[in-house]
Amino acid sequence: ALRHDAGVRHARHALNSTSSAGDIEVFDADGRFDDAPKIKAKEDLAQAVRIRKWALATADVLKPDDIPDGVVRYGEDYANAFYDGKHLVFGMGDKEIFKDFTLGIDIFAHEFGHKLIELGPNLEYAGQPGALNEHVADVIGVSVRSAAVGGEYNWRIGSEIFMDGKSALRNMKEPGTAYNNALLGADPQVGHMSKYDSTFLDNGGVHINSGIPNKAFVLFTEGIGMNPHEAPLAIWLKALAMSGPRTDFSLFAGACVKAAAPDGFEQEMRAA
Repeated sequence: ALRHDAGVRHARHALNSTSSAGDIEVFDADGRFDDAPKIKAKEDLAQAVRIRKWALATADVLKPDDIPDGVVRYGEDYANAFYDGKHLVFGMGDKEIFKDFTLGIDIFAHEFGHKLIELGPNLEYAGQPGALNEHVADVIGVSVRSAAVGGEYNWRIGSEIFMDGKSALRNMKEPGTAYNNALLGADPQVGHMSKYDSTFLDNGGVHINSGIPNKAFVLFTEGIGMNPHEAPLAIWLKALAMSGPRTDFSLFAGACVKAAAPDGFEQEMRAA
């Protein structure tokens, strides 16, 4: 979501429960900040229904071995979603800026993306590796949404959760334009290395500078005239597999070039 730090992602010690891919259990925090959720959500709870649906859609695209179980209605007026190392956790929003965080399939897939990254290169959550961590999670989010809606997608992440009906968490095509209001201020994302923000905030600008590779993914995807969940996603995931914990933008770009080499790229085009 908007802001996370490494501690939020990995320091919580939640109940260890993981189901087979797409077939997940959903727990209901019912407004509590429980570290170890124990109450299973009612089958007909709207948030639980959505999360199970998003899990099946995500599994259909990514074919993972498993997807972490979900926790819904987390905290009181909690305006965020995160992967805590055991669960995918979703707040109900603050009702001023944000609505229920289970509303966006791209948010669910983004948070699951952090699980895949943790299992793979486990990109350090700071500086350029951290920005790549956020970037790849955004790529996974927009790709799963693209597949779920039959290719009719836009490049705005999390637009469904904003009360104003016009903002988004990020705009992959036009970084820095996702939102602008009195409470959040203006979207600080940048979309070009000439504007790279060497800040000490936000774990070295992981949510700010992720706009740079986000923009590159958009240009590549639109340039080849395909949907995000087709060859572009496959190439990015191959590049992720070539990466390590400290992979930076330059190294990741090189991995993308290798992953999109003519023989491998043509194979992905035929499979898409």
